[in-house]
Amino acid sequence: MSWPCRRSLSASPSPYEDWLNANLGLFDLLVVGRETARCYAEIRRELKAAGRPVPSNDAWIAALGREHRRPVVSRSRGVVGAC
Repeated sequence: MSWPCRRSLSASPSPYEDWLNANLGLFDLLVVGRETARCYAEIRRELKAAGRPVPSNDAWIAALGREHRRPVVSRSRGVVGAC
């Protein structure tokens, strides 16, 4: 698998890319669609009303989790707060 965007200018893959290439088949990839967008808006509205707004990228991750009824594992407090 080739990644179109690299953080470094090195021609060799990073340890993260090596790990991802070796393990990507173990994970389900979730696609953003209309239902995801609905969940996103719902989450943003709920958190804003509660006085706990989160960055939009965290809300998108939480929306995918909510839509697919999957747990979300993240080091980001925003994602955890949105779930």
